[in-house]
Amino acid sequence: TLKQVCKTAGEKNIHLVTFTEDAFLIDYRREEEFISIAKEQAVKYKQNILLGFDLSENENGKNENKIVFLDADGNILVDYTKNMLIPIVESFLYEEGDGKIPFIDLTIDGHPVRLSFVICYDSDIPEFTYKINSETDILLVPSWDWKAIKNLHNVDIASAICSTLSESFPETSGRKRNRKGSRRSAVKKSSHMLLPPPRAGR
Repeated sequence: TLKQVCKTAGEKNIHLVTFTEDAFLIDYRREEEFISIAKEQAVKYKQNILLGFDLSENENGKNENKIVFLDADGNILVDYTKNMLIPIVESFLYEEGDGKIPFIDLTIDGHPVRLSFVICYDSDIPEFTYKINSETDILLVPSWDWKAIKNLHNVDIASAICSTLSESFPETSGRKRNRKGSRRSAVKKSSHMLLPPPRAGR
């Protein structure tokens, strides 16, 4: 449970606790209550907490695949909805995000750090990951991976990081341009979609 994980992390003096994509399934009417519980844990154990959760049908009749990032004072610094929805599996059932990639500056255990956030399939789309701020120190990518996609997904995340670094170091750019000048990742992607197995309770 949320409380148990935070308690265990607190006993080990861990200052950043992260959960996977869809770690919790929450009724949209209880989102505020759920986040309030997480805020209490953040303050109690002086933790920064990344929550990954799935909101059941909202007022628009759609689910939301979300992350919320809390600082050690219980403040919400990031409230982000997944942008790149998996075709068929999510595209008809889920709300799409606003197209922006969060970037925050904060201090964790006395160390300044700059964080950016995306969720799972967001990191697989070069046209989207080019928006990651080039000053990012840590890119947090909560994911729900399965065996067939795990290695490909790791390659795509690495590609996203390389393309972001190339904004700061263009002479080592990992990108190529097509004839129209649009940017493409130098890392080749799979030519076919690997769909995940059904999720429990769906």
